[in-house]
Amino acid sequence: TQSTGQIMRYFLLFSLLSIVIAQDAQSYFSNSQVGDGTYYGAYSSGGACSLDPTSDIPAASNAQVTVAINAPQYGSSITCGMCIQVRGTGEGSGSNPIPTIPFVAFVNNKCPECKTADLDLGKAGDGRWKISWIAVDCNTGDKGIQLKLQGSHDYYIKLQIRNHKIPVSDVSIQQNGNWVDLQRTDDNFWIATSSVVFPLQFPLEIQIGSIDNQNIVTEFSSRSEYDEANNLNSGVQKSVQFNGLNPATPVVPSSSISLHTPILYIFILFN
Repeated sequence: TQSTGQIMRYFLLFSLLSIVIAQDAQSYFSNSQVGDGTYYGAYSSGGACSLDPTSDIPAASNAQVTVAINAPQYGSSITCGMCIQVRGTGEGSGSNPIPTIPFVAFVNNKCPECKTADLDLGKAGDGRWKISWIAVDCNTGDKGIQLKLQGSHDYYIKLQIRNHKIPVSDVSIQQNGNWVDLQRTDDNFWIATSSVVFPLQFPLEIQIGSIDNQNIVTEFSSRSEYDEANNLNSGVQKSVQFNGLNPATPVVPSSSISLHTPILYIFILFN
């Protein structure tokens, strides 16, 4: 069995790693990334991020395309549900250049073979094209975050946070007056550590932290709401939401853009 000291060292290492990953993700909102853009075909499933169905997530519906982010910047799923503004440079080869006009993409998958700063668009197309991108606030409309559960019950919790304006860095639940951390999984969920006490008690308060150290608090008000989050594809809708970090510049609405068809673009500049 592991000693208390070994367990504490493990959680200290895990906490330090989580901080580094969150700092990296925050830097994507201020530092433009330059890489290659490719296509892997129309993709409507949730991908490595388990964000099924994306049609029920306002942040995804308000983006123009889904995208698989490269493995190094996937960051153990911290960039799942992040929105990025992409722009092609016009350089590259293939039949379908990535537009030089910026468009917003929603991260719902991982590209294992892609290098740092590369993106693989979830859309039919051909070629490898130079791109630049920067993370932007997701357009969540007037909606708060969504809570979705998978296979959860009184003695097990696997929780997903969806429709967040900026990435989530940490999640904890309140037990006996203390906030107890949950652990991130590579498929974009949060599960219990050995510190969580079972069976779970309701109402169950949940604290959600962002990559820039915001904290929002919500709850499963009852066991029936917990079950609802477990059974509904979209989970349950909450009213709380993060503030943004980097608003997207005006882009052509998703209903009028084709990533492969040249059209006349009209920009409206906001002050």
